[in-house]
Amino acid sequence: MQLNGREVGFKYSVRAIKMIVDFCPDRDMSKIEGALSGKYGNIIDNQAAFIVALNTAYCRSAEHKDEGQTPITMDEIYDLDQETLQALFIEAAKAMQEGMQTHVETKPAPRKKASAQRVNQS
Repeated sequence: MQLNGREVGFKYSVRAIKMIVDFCPDRDMSKIEGALSGKYGNIIDNQAAFIVALNTAYCRSAEHKDEGQTPITMDEIYDLDQETLQALFIEAAKAMQEGMQTHVETKPAPRKKASAQRVNQS
């Protein structure tokens, strides 16, 4: 998504998780819905923090670090209109959902050849 002439991307990472749990009730990620509901002022603050967390992780990730991107700031978010804030939040939430899905490629363990042992009985 473009914002103020620059690309704003999102990535789910350990850094993003850490930043997000800081505003979750009881610092519990499973309670994120509680952080994104309730009083309007709290919702705006927490949506902004959510966007900043996932965008910071994106900018700091190895594949984007060399591009010199700077993370979006809370002040930049507070200057947005409601429609743009919601669009950013939706994009960030999609990135989080995609990042939370576990993708593990596994290969079957090589089978050990059974050693053929013969026992000679007399």
